Amino acid sequence: MRCLMRKNKTQITQIQKKDYTDYQCNHKKISVISDKGFTLIEMLIVSLIMSIISLGLYVTLNSGIKVWQRINNQQLATEEVNIFFDKFASDLRNSLPFTAINFIGTENGLSFPSVINSQRLQGRTIGQVLYAYDSRTGLLNRQQKDYSQIYNLEEAAPSASLKNIKSIVFQYYVYDKEHKEYFWHNEPLPEQIPQAVRIEFESQDGAKTISFTKTVTIPVNG
Repeated sequence: MRCLMRKNKTQITQIQKKDYTDYQCNHKKISVISDKGFTLIEMLIVSLIMSIISLGLYVTLNSGIKVWQRINNQQLATEEVNIFFDKFASDLRNSLPFTAINFIGTENGLSFPSVINSQRLQGRTIGQVLYAYDSRTGLLNRQQKDYSQIYNLEEAAPSASLKNIKSIVFQYYVYDKEHKEYFWHNEPLPEQIPQAVRIEFESQDGAKTISFTKTVTIPVNG
């Protein structure tokens, strides 16, 4: 009887050890699986979230760059126009009556006598300044000739230009002796330098059209 009880007790102990060993093995398997990392579904979800975040960042960055480029281009265009206007105003304010060079103006351009800097003569001299608009190229060109170039009938290369000009109008503030009043006219009156010149033009900046206006008084008639 005692031998049977010992035998049963030994079997029970062996069964318990076996169950504990099986538990440890299963626990280790679970731990190994957990230590290996994310499952495939989890990786797909993470990839999808990262793709959405990356797309949002790209759209935001791309929009910001386009806005910056548009503002920067507008600033550059405005700076170019302001520099051109400064030169235009300087030429007109240096104009003077000169019998050999007449003041001629139209809606698309003008030419007049003015004091200019001549590289050929290496100094300031009286010459002719021309502003002409070319509708085919959209360019508003400035040219100047010193007196020797005028005498020799030489052509002058453009010294300054504005591009992407869509339309332009020059107007002249003149005095009508008959009616005894001043008014804006599309052409200056014969044998008379206008009191002022106004230039209005539209510049094409991509799909956007920008309007500019500049009025310059001529002190020679003041």
